[in-house]
Amino acid sequence: MAHYTLGRIDPECAKLAAAAALESQKPKHCLHGYQYGWILHGFNQLPVDDAWKIAAQEHWDAWAARNANGGLSKYGPHDWAVNSMLRMVARSGNEDWARTMLSQFHETLSNEQSGVASLVMGGMPKLAAEHFKTEWRGFFVNAQNEILWSQEIQANLHAFKQACADPGLAMLGELYLSHLKDPAKPDQEAIPGFKNKETRLKEIAAHFKEITFTDPELRKECVELICMDYDAAAIIQDVAEEVGIATDLEQIGSYENTLEHGQQCKPLQFALGMKAARGENQPAIAAFDKALAVSFNSTYYHRNLLKEVSSGPVHVSQWQWAQEFKADKPSNTKELLLFLEHVITKTPANLRDNHVTDCVSLKWLIHLIHQDAAAFDAWQKSLKPTDLKELASSVGDNWQIWSFLQGYALPANKERLKPEERLLLITSVLKNSWTQEKYPGSGPGIPNLIIDLIQKAKLFKPDEFVAVAVPISEALPRAGRTAVEAGDYLVAQGKSKEAVAMYALAVSHAQKEKPTDYGLAGGFAIKQIETLENTQQRPEALKALKALDPKRLGGGNKKIYETALKRLSSPAAETSK
Repeated sequence: MAHYTLGRIDPECAKLAAAAALESQKPKHCLHGYQYGWILHGFNQLPVDDAWKIAAQEHWDAWAARNANGGLSKYGPHDWAVNSMLRMVARSGNEDWARTMLSQFHETLSNEQSGVASLVMGGMPKLAAEHFKTEWRGFFVNAQNEILWSQEIQANLHAFKQACADPGLAMLGELYLSHLKDPAKPDQEAIPGFKNKETRLKEIAAHFKEITFTDPELRKECVELICMDYDAAAIIQDVAEEVGIATDLEQIGSYENTLEHGQQCKPLQFALGMKAARGENQPAIAAFDKALAVSFNSTYYHRNLLKEVSSGPVHVSQWQWAQEFKADKPSNTKELLLFLEHVITKTPANLRDNHVTDCVSLKWLIHLIHQDAAAFDAWQKSLKPTDLKELASSVGDNWQIWSFLQGYALPANKERLKPEERLLLITSVLKNSWTQEKYPGSGPGIPNLIIDLIQKAKLFKPDEFVAVAVPISEALPRAGRTAVEAGDYLVAQGKSKEAVAMYALAVSHAQKEKPTDYGLAGGFAIKQIETLENTQQRPEALKALKALDPKRLGGGNKKIYETALKRLSSPAAETSK
């Protein structure tokens, strides 16, 4: 229970769980390290009183003994358990234990910010600063998902920064901590003056130019972490571009570490993306060509570097278009095609990754918003058969057109395109062969087109959907499946009367596309009949039911037919007319 409630537990439950865990730890019996991490997480929420300190000593002793155990039964604790234990020893105030943890689990606690966060949360900000000062050059923004921004971090942050002494180091430490994920909204309310991750990073960026950095590498790393949030990066845009353009791709290419590539390329991504958004494609093309020319022993790392270098023009440009729209400024969109086509054309087959499919999807979007879908269709037809097949598969697996379209049409929920304008673009996408491959009419694991459009991409609000349901279903009927998905969605929204029409349309589409499959159209008709009955339209439901041939419905639907016929033909049904 303590494990699966993820630490939000009653204090008595936390005590019992911690005591139960000791029963396994002491004799070195079965106890999963991840589970123990959550149990200690709950234990760490209890007040530090005498009883807690006695229990903490027992946990430490059992932990130390188990980790000292050799041979085949050597204990390899999960990183989450290591950090939970580090927080426990910090709360206990025992610095010797804490230093033992930092030494024994050096690799776990010295390559990202979780260890520093655990010490700060546990109330040892000075040791956290000392550890950070020693190890920061090996850090990456890659904290454990279980470690979140918390009231304890917020309360001890000032002491941590003071203990760093150097203002630049203090800023970098604050950046690493601020990159921790935000807690769930209910937990945010318990943190006085809570500020979300984006706000934290923007406030740090606002003070960046006040800092005198004595170490150029420290300054560069601060810029890298700020550039992980575009809104924060925009505050120091000139610095971000200065650091980004100076990026040494040859040096980055020598690191066989995807985290190294990603973190060090962040200023370059922002710089290239901002230039591309202004219509300046040549810097991005030159950077891509330079990355392409870097020598690698592994195509895996080469692909990753190309992906990182291409990311800026693709994603920062889209972010910048949204900023320009919010400021009532025009955007350069068509100009970006030059870069996108360069990446698509120049990337060798063995180095293709999601960066190519992202470029293809953005190229598609740009043609759509310029009402030139025919140009994209013509480009598809010009591809070699092998390239066409590979791109169709990769675009389908990494389907981005809906999210790209949403980001352009509704940036920050501000309407750039009206529902009818969005519909025009969406129906154009639905008529494309790649979309038809992505959303077939039958087969296993078929994605739900309507859910993808409305609930996932949020391209229409629920109250906008009724007006677009028929055109969407007509654009890609899928033998009635799209209309049925629309009907199901409308029923879930309490719009059953509107759903009836969609189920009728589904029957029509099924009969047209698969005239010999009576069971398919009949199944859709059953849905329509059930919805008619649920909306108190029993005569209409009975009439539609009697129009079906039960012998051709198939087993499941035939039973539904028979049950419905008895129910709708009963005197009670007649009375309720």
